[in-house]
Amino acid sequence: MYNAHVGHHVVHGRALNQQLDPLTESVQNAKEYTAAMKQEYHYQKNREIVHRRTNETTSHRVKLYSALEAIALIACSVFQVWYIRKLFSNRDRSFV
Repeated sequence: MYNAHVGHHVVHGRALNQQLDPLTESVQNAKEYTAAMKQEYHYQKNREIVHRRTNETTSHRVKLYSALEAIALIACSVFQVWYIRKLFSNRDRSFV
């Protein structure tokens, strides 16, 4: 096989350190940015879990309080009706 090199000899496939430094720096920056994004994602995910749990417990408490309030209102109404009927039934008997 015949090879004739004219001019200076260039070795293809080899890069100089000066050419690799900006590329290495940008790859390192991308790694750091990706790690920061990953950390932020995990923080936000955990924060969402905590807030969801808080929201669900608060919602449960509100439902329970509303049910108890409705039961208390119905009980008071029944008691008032019973008491008023008893009051008027005693009056009718005393006047006769």
